[in-house]
Amino acid sequence: MPGGCGAPNADNRGLGRITGPLICVFALVMLICMPTPPGRIAPMAAAAPAHVRPDPLGLEIADVVSRLRRAMRRAARAAGRDRRLPGGLSVAQLELLSCLADSPGARPSQLARLLRLAPSSVATLVQGLRRAGLVSRTGGQRDRRTASLLLTPEGTAVVGSWQEINEQILQAAITSLGPASRDALDAALPGLRELTGAVDALADDLSCGPGAPAPDGRTGTPG
Repeated sequence: MPGGCGAPNADNRGLGRITGPLICVFALVMLICMPTPPGRIAPMAAAAPAHVRPDPLGLEIADVVSRLRRAMRRAARAAGRDRRLPGGLSVAQLELLSCLADSPGARPSQLARLLRLAPSSVATLVQGLRRAGLVSRTGGQRDRRTASLLLTPEGTAVVGSWQEINEQILQAAITSLGPASRDALDAALPGLRELTGAVDALADDLSCGPGAPAPDGRTGTPG
């Protein structure tokens, strides 16, 4: 991702080692604590059987990530022009653009599955982003659900700006930490990567089970 931090030196080589863990933390932020826009399916309450006691470590991590999410959003707005997020967009819109950057040519139904959104919500987001000139659509003249979506150059620039702002926030924040905290983050990198993958896999598993959005926007039910 774009950086702009300059060549490493004796002072910031250690900072470079910590960037990986912080990106993993930010990935967890996006996966766990993304606000629920209209139409989003929220299945996490059913992720574990009711008789299983919550893991204290999981509760603590969720609390820390939630706080980090709020802090990063505040910092992103403070860093933006007129205290707004890039392009004056909402987090849900930026999330869709980022997803499309990772999956160019995706169909609306694919985005709905990846983002755990109802198809109608994706359609509303896409319409707004197309009006803003950030997303283009090819095909689907007879059925919009079969259309392929791509970022326009303007959309790509917005995604780049969003990534750069988040990187700058993390880079600036890490400089205020002491050596012990940096070493702890560095040591946590393998676990953070595995945890990020586990959360992502959980989202995939839940999207295939009851409650997953159907192509018509309804949720699936057993039987």
